[in-house]
Amino acid sequence: MQNLKEKTYPSSYSMALSFVFFVILFLFNYLLFDLKLIKSFDDIKTFDLILISLTTFRLVRLFVYDSVAQYIRDWFLELKEVKVDGKTMIERNKPQGGLKRLMTDLLGCPWCASVWIAMFATFVYLFLPGLYFAYLVFAISGIASFIQISINRIGWQAEYKKTLTLKEQNSSSRTRKGSCNS
Repeated sequence: MQNLKEKTYPSSYSMALSFVFFVILFLFNYLLFDLKLIKSFDDIKTFDLILISLTTFRLVRLFVYDSVAQYIRDWFLELKEVKVDGKTMIERNKPQGGLKRLMTDLLGCPWCASVWIAMFATFVYLFLPGLYFAYLVFAISGIASFIQISINRIGWQAEYKKTLTLKEQNSSSRTRKGSCNS
């Protein structure tokens, strides 16, 4: 059997996206330094870096995972209504190729989306300092989201351990019932 891998989109799209990414980085650098938005990277304080990072984290969660932004992800998916047990459901499929597939893959990958969102968030933060309050809200929301994710993970681990303990107890009680000493 051959080792086949699905072709997601033509390589020209990924090459074009990489080119666009570097052009945007160049323009970003030009706007920040040549227009004197910042004089050096030393102008970016630790608190600013943390604020931008937490905002980026929250925006990535919003666009990649949260159901409130599902309609944005749906713009790039192939949607089809399906009847299941008398209920109308939506079937979501990735396009076979093209720009829609590229955007679907980008919005389905938190690491990929974080690069673009971080670049955008950093630029907006430095270019429009009046949006400080919005960044603060997103950063606080990011911290709350991280706490919620951590608590969920602890709960899932506890449930998994509980399930393993119950299985061990059930298997040991069956072993004792089947022995000659019972």
